[in-house]
Amino acid sequence: MVNDTIANALETIQCRVIPFDSEWNTGISLPISKIEETDSIFPVQKYDWNFIRQKLEEYIEIVLREAL
Repeated sequence: MVNDTIANALETIQCRVIPFDSEWNTGISLPISKIEETDSIFPVQKYDWNFIRQKLEEYIEIVLREAL
């Protein structure tokens, strides 16, 4: 997973990565809800911002429990 690579890089500079759950033990993933092809070389990525807010709130609670 991409998160594993990023987590490994952060660990080399003494950053601690806090697991989200047993599946995402190196953080969380925020999925794209839709990709729209356009005339541009880059597709437009759409996100479900309510879902992202919910997942971030859950993760922040976990991080705060670990920190306190």
